[in-house]
Amino acid sequence: MHTQVGIYKCLQRREVPGSARLLTFTCYHDLDLLRNDGIKQVFIDALAWSRQEFGFQLWAWVIMSNHTHILIRPDVARGTVRQFLQAFKPRISNQVLARWRDLRAGVLSRLKDSRGKLHFWQPGGGHDRNLRYGDPIWNAINYVHNNPVKAGLCKSPADWPWSSAREFERRGSGPLPIDSASIPRRKML
Repeated sequence: MHTQVGIYKCLQRREVPGSARLLTFTCYHDLDLLRNDGIKQVFIDALAWSRQEFGFQLWAWVIMSNHTHILIRPDVARGTVRQFLQAFKPRISNQVLARWRDLRAGVLSRLKDSRGKLHFWQPGGGHDRNLRYGDPIWNAINYVHNNPVKAGLCKSPADWPWSSAREFERRGSGPLPIDSASIPRRKML
């Protein structure tokens, strides 16, 4: 019998050209490792770097204290989602873990696996979903932006400074621009 983690480690990413990808990754043991605003900024900087490096369109994102969601449309000619994640996630974890080592932060002992290896992210690929059409994409955008509201962190999605919701209300008002012009429209009934 497979454990839940074992099942997810066996899943393969499906690169579907033209599809958007809703990516979710969780901090190691569901710890609140993204609670600090400086660490959130490391995440944003890594996302901006990855966007330039891999050429994906960024449609929505949110940083919570223990997980994150990103909605992108990859440019498969410049790199797969697997390649993006193999560059993006270590860019964050290496920088944060190095700082915590310098500080001899107490949290480090909680981030070691049974072999003594440090982890920032939960092992495995996280949650990954292909989206192809307007309505599912807009549902995902709303889901991403409403995460902080559902968690009781704010009343309105645009009140949370660590997401793309402000950009949807007014371009240039968030910490990272989004590619709103390329998002497919909703179906009109």
